[in-house]
Amino acid sequence: MSPPPDPLQEAVARLRALVTESGCEDGVVAIRRTPDAPRCLYERGAVIQAEFGGRTGAVCTQDPVQATTRISFMFDAVMDSPQKRSAALAIVNVVSAFFCLARKVHACPPECREVCLRELAGELRGKRVHAAGDLPGRDRATGITWVEKAEDADVVLVHAATLLRAGEGPGSDGPPREIFLGPSAAGVASLLNRSHWCPYGT
Repeated sequence: MSPPPDPLQEAVARLRALVTESGCEDGVVAIRRTPDAPRCLYERGAVIQAEFGGRTGAVCTQDPVQATTRISFMFDAVMDSPQKRSAALAIVNVVSAFFCLARKVHACPPECREVCLRELAGELRGKRVHAAGDLPGRDRATGITWVEKAEDADVVLVHAATLLRAGEGPGSDGPPREIFLGPSAAGVASLLNRSHWCPYGT
């Protein structure tokens, strides 16, 4: 039985095709922890921020890294650790922002969290929803029927925790509808042309 598709690896492959021979593949990305940055309601961990070409993009991760590297580092990298995946996801976010593919790559202000949760619950009410891994805020989203298996769901929520663990994301063979949730998922969603929920992100 083959492993499930990996949305992060798919996004890296599409980003590689986008930047190859543009000169950007040799561009330097700085990744730093930003402890004072706001964190998305649907994400858990420390916020790291990648900077490239005057743009920034944030990722929330339980395995924060700090590094200065090139975009091309991730093209042939084996994404076999949460640290490597955190760095790759941060690079995907900031480079997608640099190319104006993704716009909501930072969490919203804390005062927007409750209205975001209410609107998401309204969007999903009456549907069978699957969210792999630990999804913060799940217990407060009322009126949603949660299911344990993606194949039983009408909607799968793909969030930071799933993207940072190999083999947990549904990828291109998922159910009819996927929603990529939160700012950490913005770059992957844009590169894979998936629906992205982050109405108040910046």
